[in-house]
Amino acid sequence: MATCPKCNYRLPFLKVGFLSKINNKVRCKSCNIILKGDESLASSTGMLGAALSVIILNIWREDICSNPMVFGIILFVVTTIFFLIATFQYKNISLEIIEDQDRVLESEQFSKMPQVPDLPENPTFVDKLKQKHFHKTDDQLLRIISNPKMVDEAHRAAKELLDERSEKS
Repeated sequence: MATCPKCNYRLPFLKVGFLSKINNKVRCKSCNIILKGDESLASSTGMLGAALSVIILNIWREDICSNPMVFGIILFVVTTIFFLIATFQYKNISLEIIEDQDRVLESEQFSKMPQVPDLPENPTFVDKLKQKHFHKTDDQLLRIISNPKMVDEAHRAAKELLDERSEKS
């Protein structure tokens, strides 16, 4: 069973069983810690499931079109294989606590940020830069302002974005 290494909370099957190389993070609901799954196991089980599905479908591809019963059986077999592989992964995956929790939380907050406002009818270069840097954090905007290698318009756009944010709060 997949449990949180910090609090031993049992993690949900669907979240852990279907972790992949790309989506390999899960949050413990009990202690609110972000955990990272073993990428090698996640990618190998995913590749095994895909390979088995392709093999089964290639064996019976001519029968699929002619007989709906065979199609139903093949679909059942493929689904069963995927869930067996997910069960194997759920029982055997090793989860570790991500050390840089703040960076992951920052990226999650980034995805929940509001939509970028539309450009005005005749946008200036500063307007375009403001749109480009809309989702940057305050720290990133401050780095843009303090970077002497940036053009003046970038400094102005970052400063205007910070001013707009301070007015809203």
